[in-house]
Amino acid sequence: MGEGFSRRFIRGVTSVSFGTVVKLLFAFVSILVAVRLVSKEEFGLFVLIQVIVYFLIVLSDFGLGVSSTKALAQKDTKDEIISTVFIFRFIAIAFLSVLILSGSRLFLFLFKSKKLVELSGLVVLFFALGSVDELFTRLLQGLHFYKKMALAEIIASLSNLLLVLVFLLVFKEGVRGLLYAAIISSSFSFLFKFFSLPVRRVLFNFALLKKLFKFGFPLQLNDFLSFIFLRVDVLMLGAMLNPMAVAIYEVSSKIPQGLRKIFESFRTVYFPHLCEAYALKESELARGVLNHSLRIISFVCLLLTLVSFLFSKEIVGFLFSESYINSAPVFTLLMLALSVSLVDNILGTSLICAGFPSKPLAINVFTTIVNLTANLILIPRFGVLGAVYATLLTVVSVNPAIVYFLKKRDIPFNVSFYLKPFFVFSMVCLLSLLGLHNVFFKLSMVVFFVLLSGLSSVITKEDLFVFIQSLKKQKLGVSAL
Repeated sequence: MGEGFSRRFIRGVTSVSFGTVVKLLFAFVSILVAVRLVSKEEFGLFVLIQVIVYFLIVLSDFGLGVSSTKALAQKDTKDEIISTVFIFRFIAIAFLSVLILSGSRLFLFLFKSKKLVELSGLVVLFFALGSVDELFTRLLQGLHFYKKMALAEIIASLSNLLLVLVFLLVFKEGVRGLLYAAIISSSFSFLFKFFSLPVRRVLFNFALLKKLFKFGFPLQLNDFLSFIFLRVDVLMLGAMLNPMAVAIYEVSSKIPQGLRKIFESFRTVYFPHLCEAYALKESELARGVLNHSLRIISFVCLLLTLVSFLFSKEIVGFLFSESYINSAPVFTLLMLALSVSLVDNILGTSLICAGFPSKPLAINVFTTIVNLTANLILIPRFGVLGAVYATLLTVVSVNPAIVYFLKKRDIPFNVSFYLKPFFVFSMVCLLSLLGLHNVFFKLSMVVFFVLLSGLSSVITKEDLFVFIQSLKKQKLGVSAL
């Protein structure tokens, strides 16, 4: 079972990562077009709408997305699970849509934007399609349909890029054009995923819904609190400063956000496989998956953070134009915050898989309090950088709390698997300060980090072998997509 499990895990990560990387490349080009063709104010307004829609999607889930993924991974009745959660999601979407349309003037009160009120109808449509699309992703995840998920990502991102070019270059639509592109591309993804689901009968099981809700409701609260940590800073920047501040922060966070989405493709596979390992009481297998995930994710994130530290101005200037060059320090600090945050995410996910869904909720309550308080204090004083300082403070302070819960529940893991990469990273950063104006010296620091990581067993020959083999298999499997 162990070898089959490992092969399926690696194939799943590679397939979903391939789709996510392709999606991010197309999405990135879309952003490069948008920041050059619309004003900072309009781009910031579009970002605000995206965050509002994301918040509404979280509200509409009620934890049923994650609980249905877990139920499908444990081989429960598929038709009942899929149709039951879909019917409930449809009702939730209808209810929230009515609330938005009837209370659209609240946008004017919070963000002082009449344009946002005018666009409320499009906001509702964007939310409805995005919510159903997110649910279908969860269902495909539970069924291990990773190649279909990858293809859906590619369809959505490619169509969005083409539509952005049409609406901005041809029709000069501005923020409205960005919304049209997002809505139409979401509908393509939604339809593809819908026809990929193996539903032969529509069955609504209220008892099953209660069971899924019981497991998922703590996770719904957890997702809500996660939203506060991940995106409430954008809403607070929009309310306390202006859409231009949102645009600067969004450009700085675009690469970290993209990397987080790539990580989600890893987590998409990691979550059901770790749940399966715990369900089968394979404790050694579960411990290996957790510890090695911590080690590899830490190394990859910190390598990219080092590159962002050494070449931040060059990266921001080249990708987003010189008008955003002042956001380079924000970009570097957000990359560091991402590295810590993904470690926290892996540890928190392990608590859920081990059967303790309420513990991440307690952790996120603490995270939310720290993050909101820090943002309220630091944004008025430091502006956009204040939001970054608040994020860093939050992710660093929450890690000991997660470790405490894992130790208390006797979930085996070793903190050295992620502390060692951070120690190596700190040493290389300090040494890099000696030659930040020399390109060759900075490149040598990147090589030195990789070599030092190898010498300290942060990465191993086995990691490289598995990675190369996975790429070879992915090349052979691309045609199958």
